[in-house]
Amino acid sequence: MRPLKIIIEKHDEYSINVNQIKYAFHTLMTIAGYSYHFLPFDTTETVVDIYFGVKSPENVNCKLYIKMAVGKSIRDNNNYLFKIKNGINFLLSESENDNNFLSSDINGHLTKIENDIIFSSFYLLSGLQERHIRRGKHDIHVVEDSFLFNDKLLHTPIINQYGQLIRSIFQQSHSFLPSWPGNKQYAVALSHDVDYPEMIRWIEAFRYLAKKGFDNKLEKFIDIMRGEESFWKFENWIEIEQNYDMKSAFYFCGYYGNLIQYFTKSPDPFYDVGTDKFKSIMRLIDNNGFEVGMHASYQTYLSPDQFREEKFIIEQSLAKPIYGNRHHYWHINHDNPGETAKIHNNIGLVYDSSIVFEQHSGFRYSICSPFHLFDRINNEELITLQLPPTLMDDHLDGYAIKHGFDTYQSHLDSLLDSVRKYEGVFVSDYHVRGMNINFFPIWKESYEYLLNEINKRDDFYCDTPIKIAKYWLNREQVILNRSIDER
Repeated sequence: MRPLKIIIEKHDEYSINVNQIKYAFHTLMTIAGYSYHFLPFDTTETVVDIYFGVKSPENVNCKLYIKMAVGKSIRDNNNYLFKIKNGINFLLSESENDNNFLSSDINGHLTKIENDIIFSSFYLLSGLQERHIRRGKHDIHVVEDSFLFNDKLLHTPIINQYGQLIRSIFQQSHSFLPSWPGNKQYAVALSHDVDYPEMIRWIEAFRYLAKKGFDNKLEKFIDIMRGEESFWKFENWIEIEQNYDMKSAFYFCGYYGNLIQYFTKSPDPFYDVGTDKFKSIMRLIDNNGFEVGMHASYQTYLSPDQFREEKFIIEQSLAKPIYGNRHHYWHINHDNPGETAKIHNNIGLVYDSSIVFEQHSGFRYSICSPFHLFDRINNEELITLQLPPTLMDDHLDGYAIKHGFDTYQSHLDSLLDSVRKYEGVFVSDYHVRGMNINFFPIWKESYEYLLNEINKRDDFYCDTPIKIAKYWLNREQVILNRSIDER
């Protein structure tokens, strides 16, 4: 696998620094499947593959020129212009011409991208596009403030578009590493948050009446009070997935919250993973080849010691190490997500899966492939891998009004089509209690629809999230081992 030779022009007035530029290139090259060779700016090479600079060089023959937009910076608002060219979304600054920024030679081969896709990639991947998004209850982003939402781009992974564009330009001259084993088109990582597996009967009985009304519901009220309804649905998820020869991860919370804290401090789960009941279900999950991970509590990201303690508690109950995590309410350091990812790495997590909007499905950082976060404070790429969630069950139900799909089927079809097209990973998040159809009427049937649609074709790779993460990291290492950095 011959690396692409890349020159990065040195320019003191450019908005992002060389580490951030290389991070964006690394992410795009990993998606494309190419190794790369960053040449020194004063190189004597006269023939290169990619030149990234202010203007096309006169003394270097490059197969692809990408324009460096000096003066392009992060706006003081969240309004951006997009221009679609060749089916790809390009982010425009106020100073950029929105016409004719893709140029080809006489044979039709793309030779110039006069739009700064490197800046745009870093901007989207670093979370900087969220600086001006309001946050409401539970620190949840108001998705209507996102330009990705307003431009209907949350189901379009722009970073993957750029990576595939680079692949298409060089695929005749350079071999690339396929995204998934066996040349599968995309990956599927099924997962379940364990938020509320033990029903508090009196709360749910009155909540059921409040939601359904008193007419003809008294019998169900009595059933709930008698304990004939349950949210303990682990075996149901395992059974339905085994029917499709698929496996998932279950994320348990190691913090034992309570109702008082839930309403006054933080909305954490209130169960004890140290009890025999939870130890037994963890063993069942693990013995069947499924994964046990952690569901970090609401405030855990503020304390590395608390994070480490919660992980240890779950590992004690499982009696083996765990390597994956999802934050409760996706609650990380939204001002610098890289700081949270650094904690993940320091406590031994291989991956995290928390970068999605609470109120909307799709690609919050505009990427559907596994990727790494960037720590803007310490100016470095983080080690722990991100598996970006594609869908949460309540996106199809409680938040459905924000999406504009007529049915949950068309919603799921849109996401599957996008992940398949851009060779990403479809990460689903269905809560364990959701298999109770009396409380959540469409979650089970929507899940069955999802698994049916996936299994209609033999073009997907499905495994537990940890195995998918390890596969991607190994693939990434192959690319890195064949790459050179002289910049």
